[in-house]
Amino acid sequence: MTRFYATAALGTADLVARELRALGFGGVRYDAGGATFEGDGMAAGMKACLHLRAAMRVLLPLARFRAGDADALYRGAAAVAWEDHLGVDVTFAVSAATGAPPPLAHAPFLGQKVKDAVVDRLRARLGARPDVSRDDPDVRVYVHVAEDGEASVGLDVSGESLHLRGYRVAPTPAPLRETLAAAVLLAAEWRAEVPLLDPMCGSGTIAIEAALLAGRVAPGLARRFGFERWPRFDRAAWDRLRAEARAEIRPAPVAIYGRDRDPDAVAAARRNAAAAGVAVEWSVADARETAPLDPPGVVATNPPYGERLEGSRAFWRSLGTMLRRLRGHTAFVLVPPAALPALGLRPTWQRRLKNGPITVLLCRFELGKRV
Repeated sequence: MTRFYATAALGTADLVARELRALGFGGVRYDAGGATFEGDGMAAGMKACLHLRAAMRVLLPLARFRAGDADALYRGAAAVAWEDHLGVDVTFAVSAATGAPPPLAHAPFLGQKVKDAVVDRLRARLGARPDVSRDDPDVRVYVHVAEDGEASVGLDVSGESLHLRGYRVAPTPAPLRETLAAAVLLAAEWRAEVPLLDPMCGSGTIAIEAALLAGRVAPGLARRFGFERWPRFDRAAWDRLRAEARAEIRPAPVAIYGRDRDPDAVAAARRNAAAAGVAVEWSVADARETAPLDPPGVVATNPPYGERLEGSRAFWRSLGTMLRRLRGHTAFVLVPPAALPALGLRPTWQRRLKNGPITVLLCRFELGKRV
């Protein structure tokens, strides 16, 4: 069995672990940064990239070792059999992250040491070295050094971040990442049994992710991944996985609505949904005039906040007033902690997340109940 690690944004690792178990992977364990899982060779990593909705990346760890200084990091990285994964005719790049104190506190320096180790190892084993391509490498190598000096090196299976689904052809200011929108739906445990509405949809990410989920569309079907450029990429296995994923697609069993008072945002959402190949009922409407769904369903939304909304207390009060009218519905709202009292609603639970640099609470509200 091959062991992988799916990275996750703050507050979502348990959701990624839940996804991995549902996909049939074994050995699933999660920590603050993501979830470990195992499966049958590289096919497991490819399957995870294709299907995971909330994860950020899928990594293939190759070695863990103590690295008290730069020389120890070099030695540990040079001991890895990079020749099993890279050749002289491919390009590569190293990404580095560190939580360690000096002398291992500078990530670019760590990346340079691991790059030197890879190059020296391949030159010794293969008689030549591959080129580095920082902007568009065939193979992405990673190194992470933890606070306690434990280093991990390996390969980034996904390549670019998994939030890049490929459908965001018309962005709007401050868009919600696709993986965070999916995490909202997974935390809500919405299974397309009731309709869903985003009354402040912006570029449509929550509604589009809901439509992908409802239609059982694998989020990675419309994009390419890093492993497709690896020297030993198994095209036949990848084609089988994609064919199996396409066979699972179905029409969404419930209506999904996206509304926004900004016509340009709704136009962008329409274009993005068309690129994603999903059906959402879009309309231009003020969230304050939202009427109940028939039958009652789920409201999931990312209201404007931070730099997008000044004098926000009145806005949050009006949002709370609107939500209270939707009796029998359940709402999942991303709320800055300071704004929660102004809503006038008591959440049944809340989960701390990060939307870019902003800390937010994903709050669940059983609507129609005043504080």
